[in-house]
Amino acid sequence: MPFITGNKVLWRTFILAVFILSLLGPWAFDLINVPAEYPCDKPFIRLEGDYCGYPISGFQAFLMLTSGLFNIVAGWTQGEFLGRGRELITILFGLIFFLPFFGALLAIWKKDSRRWQIIYLITWGLACIPLLLYTLLLSQSRERFLHVWGL
Repeated sequence: MPFITGNKVLWRTFILAVFILSLLGPWAFDLINVPAEYPCDKPFIRLEGDYCGYPISGFQAFLMLTSGLFNIVAGWTQGEFLGRGRELITILFGLIFFLPFFGALLAIWKKDSRRWQIIYLITWGLACIPLLLYTLLLSQSRERFLHVWGL
């Protein structure tokens, strides 16, 4: 155990690198209705029945979520927030997946502060909540879930 506890920065950097690598893989799919008799050409993947999906990487998902959040905040400052509460909750729920990235950066930057270690663990715990809800509530689409390795 002294190797693990003595090299926390090295381990956190390794975990951060693995997280960044996972952002390169598909995290979601943009579904397109293509009848089953027609093939799905690359980069589309046949997901189920009449649907093909365009893989969206973690980086693309993060950019889409943050731009959506900025659009909602801009609309809110201009008084156009009405009816966008569900969209805001969905975006915030999606951004929870990216908390470990920022938690790892803070844990590496702040070295051995007990408070930052606790915050780092909380970010990983919060990121697991949407993943567990996704797997439990959407059990009918497990085949689609198996295509997504970024999560």
